[in-house]
Amino acid sequence: MASHFLDLNLEYLGGVPQDAAVSKGVRNQVPFIKIAPQSKAALTIFRHAERILSWTAAKPANRKTAV
Repeated sequence: MASHFLDLNLEYLGGVPQDAAVSKGVRNQVPFIKIAPQSKAALTIFRHAERILSWTAAKPANRKTAV
């Protein structure tokens, strides 16, 4: 759908595991990465961010790609 309507190629990064830190962050209205940076969910988000950053550094500026 994104490639048809937005002219973008999307790549699935993977999910984020269920983690009590996410619920705690929502309840406290604080980013879970801030209150539990070593939680499974936070570490997964960090890995996804690293992948995105490596892609943007490696791809030409004129190519339309989103994650």
